[in-house]
Amino acid sequence: MNSPRSLLRPALAALLAWAAPPGAWAAETVDCSTAFQAAARALPALSWQRFDQDPVSGWRQLDALGCRAEAVQLMQRFIAIEQSRINTVRWHMAQNLALLGRSAQSIEQARQTLMPADEAASAAAAGFNWNAYVSGTIAFLEGRFDELPELIRQLERHPNDAANARILRRLQRCAGKSYQEAMESPTCAPAAGG
Repeated sequence: MNSPRSLLRPALAALLAWAAPPGAWAAETVDCSTAFQAAARALPALSWQRFDQDPVSGWRQLDALGCRAEAVQLMQRFIAIEQSRINTVRWHMAQNLALLGRSAQSIEQARQTLMPADEAASAAAAGFNWNAYVSGTIAFLEGRFDELPELIRQLERHPNDAANARILRRLQRCAGKSYQEAMESPTCAPAAGG
């Protein structure tokens, strides 16, 4: 069954072709690359509703221009941004579960924030080793304290990971204590500069 939009498009095109002077539409070609760049710049501010449902924003605006490949690219970017947002919230939930002493639930949530190997390798090469930080936190919660020194070394390789390295050193310093005590007790804080 044809949607109302699919029925309107040929009728609208015929009407415009009849009313426009010959060759007018040939001059109106759309630069899909430029349209994509503009849509991509607006992407971080769009809600799911605006991105997916609004006919004048998000992927639908590119599709309406005939830029279907660019609409797909924009959808891929949106999914990556949303996944990142979801993982950030999921990570903060994992931390709060750990602070509540609910380690098994915390570990379950934390594991879901681990990046796939190829993404993790790229991120680590760029100076952000998320998986080392998450793995270190999980190792602490599971009592595998012997894994912390290597994960800390991995984080210390890049200045971008310094804050996360400090957190793992804090956990290492208070191995065997609760996550809450390790994170909140002044006695667990690593020495200045460490």
